[in-house]
Amino acid sequence: MKILWCITGAGQFLKECAEILDGNDDVKTVAISEAGEDVLKMYGIKLNTEHKILEKEQGKAFPFCGKVCKGDYDLIIAAPVTSNTVAKLAYGISDSLITVIITQAIKSAIPVCLLPTDISEGYSITPKGRKIYVKIREIDEENIERVAKQGVKILKNLTEIMEILDTKALRT
Repeated sequence: MKILWCITGAGQFLKECAEILDGNDDVKTVAISEAGEDVLKMYGIKLNTEHKILEKEQGKAFPFCGKVCKGDYDLIIAAPVTSNTVAKLAYGISDSLITVIITQAIKSAIPVCLLPTDISEGYSITPKGRKIYVKIREIDEENIERVAKQGVKILKNLTEIMEILDTKALRT
């Protein structure tokens, strides 16, 4: 199975997602938004993956996204995903590398799984190690529901990512 993993500018779940990502051989490519690059640096995370697609190197046409339409990937995992990215997807806005990838995957019937940061209330750790409480807004819940109605699987926790990666039924 060829998996494309997408990283946006979310800090919540980022360290754990990077650990999962680095430990999985099925992940062939990682697409990283400009904000994602910034947040990876803030948290001091270096990904071990060899094939990285950086938004800042793509230009406005995001030529890499053609590989998604061609079916070069069997699954798209976007984790973690900011409320901004979820809102754009909810309302059909495709103006970044990650939103274009996900939109093209949906249109091409390629399975997409998202782990939004705003999926549940609870504590998160900032890059400087401070513990903060993350409250979920009603608009965030509504946007997640809108994206789910497009056929996207919304993940509620990190365990679900591991289950998807371990599921033999997803293997081609």
